[in-house]
Amino acid sequence: MAMDERSQPGPTETTTLDRRWAIRMGLMTLALAAFSLWGLFDATVAYPNRGKAVAQSDLRELIRTAGDEGKLDQVSSAEPVQELKKFNDRIRDQGSLKPLEQAKQRWLEALSRVGQLTPEHTVISNVLEKKAELDAVAAKQAGKDTPSRLTFWDIPAQWAIMVVCGVLAVWLAMLILRVMAVKYRWKAESRTLILPDGSAITPTDIAEFDKRKWHKFLIELVIKPEHPTLGGKSVKLDLFRYAKLEGWVLEMEQASGLGEASGEAPNATPA
Repeated sequence: MAMDERSQPGPTETTTLDRRWAIRMGLMTLALAAFSLWGLFDATVAYPNRGKAVAQSDLRELIRTAGDEGKLDQVSSAEPVQELKKFNDRIRDQGSLKPLEQAKQRWLEALSRVGQLTPEHTVISNVLEKKAELDAVAAKQAGKDTPSRLTFWDIPAQWAIMVVCGVLAVWLAMLILRVMAVKYRWKAESRTLILPDGSAITPTDIAEFDKRKWHKFLIELVIKPEHPTLGGKSVKLDLFRYAKLEGWVLEMEQASGLGEASGEAPNATPA
């Protein structure tokens, strides 16, 4: 009888994480964590530095243009937000700006991309001294390409990458821990599978081995109505996550006489 078989003493085996699944999940977690850190670095260091370099180049060009027109007193901006808005409105309405206005608009816009559109960064007390400083920097970087200009979405996109990849990495890490905490046990002498909740199943308890999702390493055991705790229910098993579990299920299927057990593992990669 099924109850007698469940009560029989004997050695018990316990499942462990399947090595293939653990490696796959571990690599995915590490990759997502790496992308998250990469996004953080780009958002806080790489992209801001690139944007500041572009702003410095734009300021140098602004000072050159202002010097050519004899308008060095128009380089500084005490109200950069309002001035940038004025320039952008004029571009939208008229389609173009004068050379000095265009150079200043590009500088202010570059500063806005890195959160520096404030008087602290746009008021220049000594334009000629600033020009000498920028010329010295340009001389050191001679031969190097000017960094590409940031778009409005560049830095926000890096923050989004950091958050999304970080959340997914944490979720996968928690999944691995949850799977590690789940244990199936097996009594070989009576061919009894003990589920994580303590319920025991023997081959005579199973009405059907539903293998429609076998290609995805999934199987459902349809339990007979007379089972004391699982009667009439289906037990879903993920054979890819747990080592040994697939072999135990095939052994139960063979012992039950409900179907010919296959000695081959599922040959498809689970979705």
